[in-house]
Amino acid sequence: HPDRIAKKSVIERQAAMQRSVDINRAYETLKYPLSRAQYLLSLQGIAVGTEQGGVQPSPEILMESMAWRERIADAPELKPLAEELEKVIAKSIALIAGHYKKAAWDLMAQETLRLGYFMKANEELRRRKS
Repeated sequence: HPDRIAKKSVIERQAAMQRSVDINRAYETLKYPLSRAQYLLSLQGIAVGTEQGGVQPSPEILMESMAWRERIADAPELKPLAEELEKVIAKSIALIAGHYKKAAWDLMAQETLRLGYFMKANEELRRRKS
């Protein structure tokens, strides 16, 4: 808390400020399932969700992603699609957790990519709703 360090030296205040920044950054990373999964994979030396390098999505994941985007673009009614997508996202998060528990890093990486595509589809769905 700022009151606790107000009378400390400049170096101590700067160190406290940096710890606060680090804690907030960690919280934001761990708060969301996608960034949390990406971080946990990065601890294993696996880059997921970056534009360059890292794990590439399987053709099946790319096809599924394209199918969702088409469904969203063509859907006359968005609410049922949004409900279905929420269930798919929840299932993907559960699969990631299961792969993590089993240390199945390749499967976790692919499912994390899949979740990323679902999250993008969800954003598109929200944009269409508003």
